[in-house]
Amino acid sequence: MKDKVTVKICVGTYSYVMGGADLIKLKNELPVQLKNKVHFEGAVELEGCNEHSGKKPPFAQVNNKIIEQASKEKIITAIENELR
Repeated sequence: MKDKVTVKICVGTYSYVMGGADLIKLKNELPVQLKNKVHFEGAVELEGCNEHSGKKPPFAQVNNKIIEQASKEKIITAIENELR
């Protein structure tokens, strides 16, 4: 079990305008039991997160796992899985 998870939210233009701006708010909306177990960072471009990659934004990374079409729910689920 890990005691801390790093979450990176892509804030590059492509991701940001496709929903990444809302994902930045997740830091303040985490369930209480997760708040002290997550470190958030912004990233200009995560691996493969550009308009030519064929992947769909917005993008996030939980530890080393890229999440395509990231949503708050997908990120929280990934955090919980990493903490198991």
